[in-house]
Amino acid sequence: MLLDEISTKRLNARRDDIGTLKPLISTLIAPEPHIKALDPPLTNGSSKSDRGINHPIIASLFCPRAHVFRMLQELEREGKTFDVHGDDSSEEEEEEEEDNEEEDEVEEHSQDSGNDYNESQDEERPHGKRIIPNSTTVVSYIQGGGLELTADGLDAFLYDLRKIEPGRSRRQELKGLLRGYTLLRAYRAIFLGPTSMMEDPGTNSRPSLAKIHHLTRVTPKTVAYACVIARYTMSSVESWKELDQDYSLRELYDFIVALLSTPDSVFAKNTLAWWNRKVFGLKKIKAKRVAQKDVIPAKSRFNKLIAAENACSKRKAQKAEREEAERRAAEEVAKRKAYDDLRAERERRRQRKAASRDIDTDRSSAIDEGSSMDEGNDTAEGEVGEGGDEDEGDVDAAVCGDGDELEDEGTPQDIHEDTRTRRQGARSQATRSARYTQGTQDVGEGTQGNRKTRRSY
Repeated sequence: MLLDEISTKRLNARRDDIGTLKPLISTLIAPEPHIKALDPPLTNGSSKSDRGINHPIIASLFCPRAHVFRMLQELEREGKTFDVHGDDSSEEEEEEEEDNEEEDEVEEHSQDSGNDYNESQDEERPHGKRIIPNSTTVVSYIQGGGLELTADGLDAFLYDLRKIEPGRSRRQELKGLLRGYTLLRAYRAIFLGPTSMMEDPGTNSRPSLAKIHHLTRVTPKTVAYACVIARYTMSSVESWKELDQDYSLRELYDFIVALLSTPDSVFAKNTLAWWNRKVFGLKKIKAKRVAQKDVIPAKSRFNKLIAAENACSKRKAQKAEREEAERRAAEEVAKRKAYDDLRAERERRRQRKAASRDIDTDRSSAIDEGSSMDEGNDTAEGEVGEGGDEDEGDVDAAVCGDGDELEDEGTPQDIHEDTRTRRQGARSQATRSARYTQGTQDVGEGTQGNRKTRRSY
């Protein structure tokens, strides 16, 4: 019961979305609907007989990528282009993003050249059809049923045809993919409302699906859903079917979901950022991507493109891991060196402190030796003083004794002169002894002053 109700709701939602886009088909596919109306015009009736490859513009949008470049040259000669300016208000921002993506790809381009299924650089030959004859145009050939259209042909409507590049490398095939103007208009019309289909949002009479369901960012599944609804709306199929002859809408849906869900994919990150900016005006947002496995047949060309993108993303992840490991190793070496330098500095400080302690010890020993010398000098001063007194007594005694002896030996006048001379000599000797004693005391005081100075130091 519940599953039946869910299935019914799903079918009703898809029918409403198709009903929203169906009357807007002319605005959806015209490159510049406000400048030049669609030529030839389409009817808004219930019939879709004038759509699909029956209309030259839609036939051009259904052209496989292998023939897009020739088709664009032919349209340019006829004065017809797919230049779209109304949906590109952030051209400078886009170009910067694309340049960054190209710089990321350059390093791996040489590796990709051997892995990205470059079977040939010549024009592709889808499903046995070799080349389109030069006598007809690509659009006429498609309208005549000459090309078998399949989902893995990477139709022109999936690309921004101003940025598409020739070649079969992974980088070249992803350039401009999923940025077609019909996809963006379909997404806005479905999730924001018909009046918001173009770049400038209009005024809706009722809340949009994005507001009702709190949708604030694009997801791989909503992008894929909008692409599928746009492809069905442009086709000539009257009622919903997953197959339009050989074209599988289920395969297209699974391819887009898988491609935008590739982990660590630069293409997926930039593409979802572009969609978020174009739809919700978000400049930076992380889109949640969940990779799906085994949703696309192995024989599909989509599977090869996704495998190449996965391989590229894996190489990027491995490179990032290597760079992170190298960064951590460099940090470890720097930390170890800083720790060794710190230990060396601590050892130098310890050695300087030990040397300072040794100097202080030597100075203390020198001061103690000076104190011992001062005590010895004091002792010597005392002995010198006692000796001086004895010498004075001896001099006086000698003078007196000699005088007595001289008095007996000579005249009084001679004795008197001789006594005076001896006394003067004794006094001179006593004066010299006193000066010696005073000098010794001065030396002792100077030594004691030096010792006090050293101790205060």
